[in-house]
Amino acid sequence: MAHEICHTFFYEIVPELKFTPHPTDSFEEALCNHGAAAFADAAEDVLAHVSVRDVSLATLEELSQRYAVSIEAAFLRSAA
Repeated sequence: MAHEICHTFFYEIVPELKFTPHPTDSFEEALCNHGAAAFADAAEDVLAHVSVRDVSLATLEELSQRYAVSIEAAFLRSAA
């Protein structure tokens, strides 16, 4: 799923590609694989980070700062 989400970034830059048949671009596919791996690594890192900490506001603040996201986003990711 993360791989497919990465494709949407290309459609923002070249929206005409979205609705027209086009050949597979091996460079785009490689970039999407790289992006998907980055999403997966981040999720694993969050789980490893929270598994050794108490459930607290301080932990959420740490996550928020570590990943440069809002406290709300940190909460949603840690609760997943």
